[in-house]
This record gives sequence, C-alpha cells and structure tokens, in this order.
Amino acid sequence: MAYNIADAYSEFKKEMDSYREIYMREGHSEAEFDEVYQFCKTQFLRDMAYYRRTQTLSSGWDDMDDEGQNPLLKEHCDALSVTMPEPCIHQYDWLDQIENPSVYQVLESFTPSELELIDLSIFKKISKAEIARMKGVDRTTISHHISRLLGKIKKVL
Repeated sequence: MAYNIADAYSEFKKEMDSYREIYMREGHSEAEFDEVYQFCKTQFLRDMAYYRRTQTLSSGWDDMDDEGQNPLLKEHCDALSVTMPEPCIHQYDWLDQIENPSVYQVLESFTPSELELIDLSIFKKISKAEIARMKGVDRTTISHHISRLLGKIKKVL
C-alpha cells in the first residue's frame, strides 16, 4: 500500500494547529511552541523519508511450523524463490525536504530525466551550458526544459 505523503502532511498540520491552541491556552509563548513545532516537523520529514523507502511485511507468525518456517513455503520454496533487486534508494534526497504537498506531487509526476535536470541546475548549481555539454544537446534546449519544469512547479504555488 502506498503512503500518501500529502495527506500525512495535511494531518500533521492539523495536529500541530491543535497543539498550538493547547500550548497557548496553557500560557506558553509563541517562541516555545515554534521550537516544539520545528522539532516535530524535522521528525515528521524523517518519518516520511523512512516510509518512502520501506514497506511493511506481514508477520505471518500464526502459520509457522516448529522450525519457524511456513509449511507451504518449505514445500514449494524452489518454485517461489526469486532474486530480489537491490533496494532503490532515491538519489534526490532533497525531495524529502519538500514541505508543500502540491509541489511534492508535481515533482513526483516528473520523469527521472526531468528530476535530474532540476537536481543538476538548482541543487547542484551546474550551469545550463555544462548540463547541455553533459547531455550532448544544445544549451537552449536545456534552458527550455528547465523553464518548462519550473513553470509546472510555479503553477501550484
């Protein structure tokens, strides 16, 4: 089951708004709440990064035999065995820092090559001419692609 980060962030904001009311009612200052908020936000972003890179497995303890293995799995192990690919760790760690759910959804819709253009030009500060040289295309083509991608992001802001 996929984890909807935009919904989770919306719930986080609602929860933090209710905490703000409680803190203010109890006589805490806005600065004190901001410290708590920043801590919770950092933890929330870390949790989202974790959820994006993992998936839960059912425990299945109820159907294990004495040796700790499912009897069906033991019997049909060769037919069910597969080689798992290496875990995919997202190379764009900056995606985990995106706070705006709308911007995050737009970025998720980008292809890997589009994300690479954003990463190279904005986060790695590589010039458009250098990117064009790396890709073997004209600088104006790269400039056009980057402008188009940034335009999609600006539409949701």
